[in-house]
Amino acid sequence: MKNIKFLSEKKKAGHLPEAMKKPWVMGVCILLLFLLPFIVNNIYVLHVINLVLYYIILSVSLDLQVGFLGLMNFGQVGFAAIGSYTVGILTTRVITGSGGFWIALLLGGVLAGIVGLLVGLTTYRIRGDFFCIVTLGFGEVIRYIALNWIPVTNGPMGISGVPSVSIMGSAFNKNQYYWLVLILTLFTVMLALRLKNSYIGRAWIAMREDSLAAESMGVNLVRYKVLNIGISAALAGLAGGFFAAYLNYVSPMTFTSNESLNVMCMVILGGKGSVFGAMVGAAILTSTPEILRPVADYRLLLYGVIMLLFMIFRPKGVLGK
Repeated sequence: MKNIKFLSEKKKAGHLPEAMKKPWVMGVCILLLFLLPFIVNNIYVLHVINLVLYYIILSVSLDLQVGFLGLMNFGQVGFAAIGSYTVGILTTRVITGSGGFWIALLLGGVLAGIVGLLVGLTTYRIRGDFFCIVTLGFGEVIRYIALNWIPVTNGPMGISGVPSVSIMGSAFNKNQYYWLVLILTLFTVMLALRLKNSYIGRAWIAMREDSLAAESMGVNLVRYKVLNIGISAALAGLAGGFFAAYLNYVSPMTFTSNESLNVMCMVILGGKGSVFGAMVGAAILTSTPEILRPVADYRLLLYGVIMLLFMIFRPKGVLGK
């Protein structure tokens, strides 16, 4: 049964654009990305780019559930909060050495992935609107734990003084933080593309289209659903761990339900099921408010109008099909 193809070769979604299939084009693009801090000599612009890359990780990780499996998860930032608080707590209280961040980042991703697996196991029978409600509740539970578990999380005051990332005692500057989040972003995107064009990804898409038919073809629904949520949660945990070190601060107000809704909008705006669409959606929704800052009084109005126009003329997303 494993030899059965759920999608034909011509219909595999998530492939690179034609021009990007050429190795030299891909190499040039990646090289330009790594050289970007030397090209953009502006700290504020580089900060915005770092935020764009952070949200790309979150949106691509969420698209594994929304686009690949058809699950609307409104609690994705809850997994990011787990990774962020893991890094904040460990680097300020447990692992205080120069290499503490790297261990804490890995543990944050692993812990978020384990929680994702538990969420998947407890919700494997739930789909549709009920899954939305459950995940929304999960995100709020994580936030309220962070707000009220004061001995560990410091409550609403958050965790301040999270040490900067360092290598051999040398603390990172803004350029080096960019390279760190760029590596995490490239890892997330390449993993998502690899998964989508693999047997696992085709099994997810088959489950999205018709779970009964997929099960009849030998797909274990529980195993693949739990695996999907676990991988998605682990990637979000890595993003949250980076964010804690980047801001040197962890706050429960960073991980509200509005933030989950914002990430969901990025996925839908870019096009569900498209890895590059999730990237485009994250770039648009993160950078647009910053671009509109000169018209501060009308910034949110223009932001809403732009979103509305996208939904009218591209109802399936910028890169949706």
